[in-house]
Amino acid sequence: MQDHKKIGVWWKAHRLLRDLERLLAGIKRIGAPGLRNQTLRAAESIPRNIVEGCGTDSHAEFARFLGISLKSVKELEYHIQRLYEVGAISVAQRVRFEGRVTEVRRMLFAFRESVRRQARKGEQ
Repeated sequence: MQDHKKIGVWWKAHRLLRDLERLLAGIKRIGAPGLRNQTLRAAESIPRNIVEGCGTDSHAEFARFLGISLKSVKELEYHIQRLYEVGAISVAQRVRFEGRVTEVRRMLFAFRESVRRQARKGEQ
C-alpha cells in the first residue's frame, strides 16, 4: 500500500524509539521491575504498527493499525510518567519526551483521519 519510510509520523516515532533506547540504556537501575521493557515495547509498537499497516490491502485496515499505534502512544505516555515517578528520569527528560510523544500522537491522529477519509471514498 505505502512505503513507511515516506511517512513523516513513522520517522518521528522511529527517532523517539531510538532516543528512548539510548536514554534507558544509560540508566543502571529502574525502581519498577519491567518498566524499562514495557516502555520500550510501547515505543516500538508505534512505528511497528505503522509499518504493518503499510502492508495492508485497504485503507480501512491501515487505519485500524494506526489506531493500534495510537493506543501504544497512550501507553507510552503513562510509562514516561512512571519513569519520572520512580526517579529514573529527570523532570527535564520527562518534559522533553512528553512533548515528543504528544507531537507523535497529534501527527498520528491526523494521519489516521486522512486514511479513514480515503477508506470512506473507496467505499462509495
